[in-house]
Amino acid sequence: MSAPKWSEQTGSEQAGEAFADILERRLSRRTFVRGSLLTTGSLLLAQPGWSLDARQGPADGFIELNHGRDADFHVAPGYHHQVLLRWGDALFPDSPVFKPRQLEPSGQLYQFGYNNDFLAYMPLPAGSNNSHQGLLVVNHEYTDRDLMFADDHRLSRREQIDIEIAAHGLSVIAIERQQQGWRVNTNHRCNRRITPWTSMRFSGPAAGHQRLQNTHSPDGRQTLGTYANCAGGVTPWGTVLSAEENVQYYFAGDAGQTHERASHERYGVHGDASMLFA
Repeated sequence: MSAPKWSEQTGSEQAGEAFADILERRLSRRTFVRGSLLTTGSLLLAQPGWSLDARQGPADGFIELNHGRDADFHVAPGYHHQVLLRWGDALFPDSPVFKPRQLEPSGQLYQFGYNNDFLAYMPLPAGSNNSHQGLLVVNHEYTDRDLMFADDHRLSRREQIDIEIAAHGLSVIAIERQQQGWRVNTNHRCNRRITPWTSMRFSGPAAGHQRLQNTHSPDGRQTLGTYANCAGGVTPWGTVLSAEENVQYYFAGDAGQTHERASHERYGVHGDASMLFA
């Protein structure tokens, strides 16, 4: 069965309608989502030492932190924190040593990416409830040029862009809990680094559709990479969803010279990536 065309949408959801109008009309769906989240939350709270009665407050013995601002990282008494992964940390045995003053795109492809967002923990072995060994899946949503390069003026703007691109995407890394705390297992076969340059395969009913055809894959069955990864989720069948946002800032060129012109106008894509690459 062929995929429906955009013009075949029902009601007033036609190509000329603004995205904001559709979003506003469908906000009522949040009522259902909110109810589902509350149900899920109650399952999570139904663990020893937790209370399901909000009036009883937090778990017994928990001391809240006072409001304040300083250069230190604070946790409540009885808790501790551990830095597990930092930008540039190795993901594989042959990952290059991170040198913040000697950045290269090739190095970023084998190192932990920039600016973490959504996190997912996938127990290992797959399908288990193991809380001591699993895969950590991390979104790398965006880069901060001023912090990445600081006063390093040796790189051209093109080189900086390539480094920033390589620092986007996702990291998949095996972690293990030991007596001393958590550790990264760089030797695990499931470790991956997904970037905007990683080849991706379209699957399902949309694969091959005209709207997925591109210069990288004229048959519409492949594309390059992922970027601006913000939200995400874990499916009941054990996979991870990663969602892109602010995609309009990553388009360049003449947006009018494409069959997606109506879509570009609808989403505010004007073929101007100056906000990102100026």
